[in-house]
Amino acid sequence: MLLITGCATALVTPDLESTVGAAIQSTRVRLTAQARSALPAPTDLPTPIPSSTPLPTPTLGVGSRRLAASDGMTQVFVPEGSFLMGSPDGDPDVSPHERPQHTVWLDSYWIDQTEVTNAMYARCVAQGACSPPRSSAANTYPAYYGNPAFDAYPVVWMDWYQAQAYCEWAGRRLLTEAEWEKAARGTSGQYYPWGDEPVAAAMQAQFQDVSTSCSRAHYGGCEPYRDTALVGGRPAGASPYGALDMAGNVWEWVADWYGPDYYATSPEINPTGPELGTQRVLRGGSFAANFSRDLRSAHRYPMTPDQTIYAFGIRCAKSQD
Repeated sequence: MLLITGCATALVTPDLESTVGAAIQSTRVRLTAQARSALPAPTDLPTPIPSSTPLPTPTLGVGSRRLAASDGMTQVFVPEGSFLMGSPDGDPDVSPHERPQHTVWLDSYWIDQTEVTNAMYARCVAQGACSPPRSSAANTYPAYYGNPAFDAYPVVWMDWYQAQAYCEWAGRRLLTEAEWEKAARGTSGQYYPWGDEPVAAAMQAQFQDVSTSCSRAHYGGCEPYRDTALVGGRPAGASPYGALDMAGNVWEWVADWYGPDYYATSPEINPTGPELGTQRVLRGGSFAANFSRDLRSAHRYPMTPDQTIYAFGIRCAKSQD
């Protein structure tokens, strides 16, 4: 190899060539190390998270329940579909305003499992959204509303406006007549929440206790004290959807205006009652009802909305989101 410096030429010996090669290699190592140190530090990449299978959404159906956050009320689910509303011709216990029997389709909704209790209503009063009951006494209990012994009993002395105000405060609403009736009797048009058997066929005149019947409904034929009972205390009388006390205990306001001939022209889908009226409707009978015919799921009780007695209470609903 020749090393050229200026115009002079010199012979490069093997020893010199070896020394120069070693120096070049050393320089290369130093430059490589310096270049690497100048690079930015590597950033840690996130560990990939394996994708998870989403949990299935529960299917709602008969037997589904949920808890209302506002007042702690348990609600039961009523699926969409049709049912027989009203009463057939030829029944001596039937009033004309229950006819004609007709098929109605309803969207799905939730209904309170029991009537609203004194304790629940007191929360609304405490928050200033509800007015107190017209009386703190019940029919025979002089200290009823506000008495902890009756916290789980139905609130009474409710007029329609108070019932509506409570349901709105609770984030719910009053049921329509059609919704109330379907929740009480199911789809096949049975007479009572539990079926077609009367509450007590043998006791209508004497009001004598019949245990197999009185386990289903709290009403005058079974109740010698003539007053309210613990809500949900008659599970044998549950409706096909699990709603309790749909027959007896206290009357329950619904949203509709009353129309004696409304069933003849009622819409087939989600009827809401007449557009105007002077009376609203109560459903379900009460402890003050003397006869099982008053507890039939199709029975209608019109009343002016500002009126109330010791047997008028509340049950609410909410449309399925």
